Parts: sequence; structure tokens; C-alpha cells
Amino acid sequence: MKLTLSRAAEMERIIRRVIMDGIAAGDNYKKIYQAAKARLAAYSEITYLTA
Repeated sequence: MKLTLSRAAEMERIIRRVIMDGIAAGDNYKKIYQAAKARLAAYSEITYLTA
């Protein structure tokens, strides 16, 4: 369970960073959402998680 919570926390940090970067760049919410989705897919692939 600890490993799962750790991964969830890491995914939250990834999403937060994508949102902050998107806001700073002036992106709209749809572009930010797509960027977060892509970044989480890459993270899942790297850590062997399933979607």
C-alpha cells in the first residue's frame, strides 16, 4: 500500500507541475489537460503501471 501511495503522490506532483507550467505559458485548460495526460502516460510506461 505504501508503494501505491507513493506513486499516487508522485503523479499528483507531475500534474501540479504541468498545471503550473501551463498557466505560466498561458495555455488553455484543454492544452494543459492533454499535456498532463501525456506526461502521466509516459510516467506509467516508465514505472510499468497500467492505465
